[in-house]
Amino acid sequence: MPGAISFSGLFSGLDTESIISELMKIERQPITLLENKQLILNYQKEALNEINNSLISLKNIAYSFKSSSSSILKNTAISSDESILTATADITARKGVYDVVVNQLAKAHRIASDSKSSTFTAGNAANAQFKITVDETDYIVTVDAANATLAQIAAYINRDAGDVVTATIVTNPTTGNQTLSIESNRTGEKYKISFIEDLTGSVLYDIGVVGSLVEEYAPSDANQQYQVGDYAGDEYRQAQGFKIGIDSEINYVSLYLSTNYGTPTGPITIRIETDDGFGQPSGTLVDPNATTQIDESNVIQNSWNQAIFPASFSLSSGVTYHIVVSTEPQSDDSAYMWKARNPGTYDDGSRSVSRNGGPWSSPAPERDYLFKMGTNSNIKNQLQAAANAQLTVEGVEIESYTNQVTGAIQGVTMNLKDTGSVTVTVGLDEDSIVEKVNEFIDQFNSVTDLLAGKIKEEKVKNPESSEDYKYGVLRGDYDLASIKSQIRLLVTNNTDGLDVSGNPISGWSSDYRIMAQIGIESEPYYGGTVSDNLTLDESKLRNALSDNPEAVAALLEEVGDRINDYLQNQTKVSAVKEFAGNIYRRILGINERIRNIDEDILRLEESMEKIEERYRNSFNQMERYLQSLQDEGTYLTAQLNNLLNAASSSGLTNKNK
Repeated sequence: MPGAISFSGLFSGLDTESIISELMKIERQPITLLENKQLILNYQKEALNEINNSLISLKNIAYSFKSSSSSILKNTAISSDESILTATADITARKGVYDVVVNQLAKAHRIASDSKSSTFTAGNAANAQFKITVDETDYIVTVDAANATLAQIAAYINRDAGDVVTATIVTNPTTGNQTLSIESNRTGEKYKISFIEDLTGSVLYDIGVVGSLVEEYAPSDANQQYQVGDYAGDEYRQAQGFKIGIDSEINYVSLYLSTNYGTPTGPITIRIETDDGFGQPSGTLVDPNATTQIDESNVIQNSWNQAIFPASFSLSSGVTYHIVVSTEPQSDDSAYMWKARNPGTYDDGSRSVSRNGGPWSSPAPERDYLFKMGTNSNIKNQLQAAANAQLTVEGVEIESYTNQVTGAIQGVTMNLKDTGSVTVTVGLDEDSIVEKVNEFIDQFNSVTDLLAGKIKEEKVKNPESSEDYKYGVLRGDYDLASIKSQIRLLVTNNTDGLDVSGNPISGWSSDYRIMAQIGIESEPYYGGTVSDNLTLDESKLRNALSDNPEAVAALLEEVGDRINDYLQNQTKVSAVKEFAGNIYRRILGINERIRNIDEDILRLEESMEKIEERYRNSFNQMERYLQSLQDEGTYLTAQLNNLLNAASSSGLTNKNK
């Protein structure tokens, strides 16, 4: 006992510590027995966990034979040249050899800005906006910062239109110049990129993503060509500058006007008319949609005002058109001046309206603006045009937005990689079925070997180490022997075409009732004993697949369904006994027994302390008693010596007398 005084054989001469230690070993024998029992239980749990996991693996493979999981019957599609295309096939694919010619790959639309220096900035006002259109969906991009860099513009595009396009910055390492690249996120003509140029500001034009579509425009001399009309010798001139945008599907005209003095009293009307053959507007609209107005209430003084035609219309390249602008007159003392952005350059300083006095002409001043459409789109730097994949299958022409073409061959998906001619061979994937059956057999044999080994394993007769206790912990286990026998019967018995719920299994045939008919058989006899393991006759399985693949799949499904259902009841893992499988229920029971033994050992350990204390007290008392005897002996010896000495001294005295 810690703190107690121990004499350790001081008076007896005994090695009391060794004696107490040996006595305590005897006293601890019940604890040792419990610890050994607990050790065996832990080894049993370990072995049962190993068996349970192995059975779960077999159960999962068996479950994969069920059609509700994933049919074992799979088709394969093999390309004669996988550098041109690869292919996969589902179960609906029709067996055959198909000729495929890939003429063009699908490509994503990719455009770029002009090359700009690293210090370049665009726009001088914050919150400029432009519109990106992909697949008829508009995305408005707001450039938050004034004087934005290309990198900032790329970030704004990715933020506001990142669902459909990706903007990146490419830097020339020799010059440091940067280019903004914008690419559609999807291939195909359907997902090409188009722009409605700047709704506010001129960001896209400034960075060179878009350019002017006007090939020719007139007049070039504002002083001679912009005469609106004469009144009392005074000349009034108006200049209109226009930005024309055209796409193969979307045509639009944007008019930018600015007034410096006052606002108009009526709307501004803009019309696009055909040429009369003599350089004058014909009075005929090119299209019913080719007219629009700017409401006078929306005109902002000293600011650019934009009008966009609300609907698309067609303009042909190389043809002369006239934009006719009409405005309401102003009163004598409320004149106003228009300025207009010049096409392509946005030069607003070279043309303007001047008023030298006198009233505005009446009726409303009108001016036509002559232009001819260019032959290029408004996208200035196209790096890669949007393109559909183009191919022929068995001579039939096909187009696809993507390079993954599904359904051109029934049940087949082709992934196009390059142009060229290939053959695609479609058929049953026998190799995958053989591989799956071999996987089942291997796991079945692994389970059987494991069970047989645990059932037959001998115990160590005189265990000398904790390791010795692990052997034979499940020897002769009835439950394991039953499982081993049952799973073998489930594999080798006849089937009836019904699942465990009694429902018919599609494709089942009496021609294939047992697994031996498809090559899954018992291993040969050895020494007169039937092997527990299975083996596969691969040629027999392949012949059955060629004869009736649906019947083979149905047979495997029924056997797999039975094994899965049986092993579910044996292996289910749950912390609640009532929900656990038979094996895991045993594991939970062992855990409970181990906890009980822990409590028993704890109680015995507490009693060991008291027993050891008792032994020590007994030996200490013995030592004290021996000490008292020794002290008394010493006293008596001293007294005897005193008496002898006294007697001796008395005799000498008498003699002398």
